[in-house]
Amino acid sequence: MKKNSWIVLMVCLSMVFAGAALAEMYMGVKAGYSQVGDTDVTLSGHKVGDIEFDSGWVTGIALGTTIDAFRVEGEFEYRNNDGELEIPGFGKDDGSLDTMSLLFNGYYDFQTDLGFTPYIGAGIGLARHDDDDVDDTVFAYQGTIGFALPISDVMDFDAAYRYFATEDPDFDGVEIDYDSHNITLGLRFKF
Repeated sequence: MKKNSWIVLMVCLSMVFAGAALAEMYMGVKAGYSQVGDTDVTLSGHKVGDIEFDSGWVTGIALGTTIDAFRVEGEFEYRNNDGELEIPGFGKDDGSLDTMSLLFNGYYDFQTDLGFTPYIGAGIGLARHDDDDVDDTVFAYQGTIGFALPISDVMDFDAAYRYFATEDPDFDGVEIDYDSHNITLGLRFKF
């Protein structure tokens, strides 16, 4: 039995190394526009106000691998949006929401003869929302549609739309809902 386990382990390892040898690694950088949806503010399950967010920005870096038409990557992104909190009877207050996310993404690249490669993708992971002195880490997810345009043998231009959302962050008993629309431009470097 022990001998069979070693054989299975060696076959699995050889498949992993063969897959890695066929895979193409890449690093991507991106930046762009982020718009967080206006949100309700709840306290103990009751709506107490609203936040209207201004447009902001997003930047990110990813490290991934390509095998045929599929890509998988680990991605870190940072978003910043200013907003105005309004609580009836208490007035308005300005603030800023910083969101850092770490996601595992999967993509499918459509092979075409058009000179560019359209793709779709989805990702899951964690996001940390930071609002002044309070923060919360929650589950995050996103859906992506975009295209890549080759610039050289080792570099692609990348343009994408991303819908990014998280579980409702809780800031010391005060909850908000969070989703955002993002448009990014970037570069992917193959190695």
